[in-house]
Amino acid sequence: MEPVTSVQPEQVVDFLVDLPHPEFLELLQRVFAKKVAYEESWNEGRFFLGIGERVLAAWENDEEIDEAKWGPWRVRAVAYVDRTQYDEGYPEQWGDRLFTQHGSCPTCGMGLSSYMKRAICPICGTQAGLT
Repeated sequence: MEPVTSVQPEQVVDFLVDLPHPEFLELLQRVFAKKVAYEESWNEGRFFLGIGERVLAAWENDEEIDEAKWGPWRVRAVAYVDRTQYDEGYPEQWGDRLFTQHGSCPTCGMGLSSYMKRAICPICGTQAGLT
């Protein structure tokens, strides 16, 4: 396959940056379904979108806020919307459209975030309920 040369990389970056979160996730989901990180007879890897997150440590303990005291970084995979659980068009019309629903995959244990409560783990493909 020949590389695409009609689009400049900066145009692709600008396009992706301008997408709302749900459309950004949807586009990357389609890419990740086709682009394999690695696959061997004994080992496989998948690409996924992740979020690195940390909070002020004082917020975790209900203490006075000390802006210099950050907690540890945590990584969550951005879960895909489970479209089997919603009517057509529903996810696009509902939700805050930010990745504020959280939980974990019941199969692989990965921490998950999404913009809808009913989701699919991007690592193992298991349905997950987020809150």
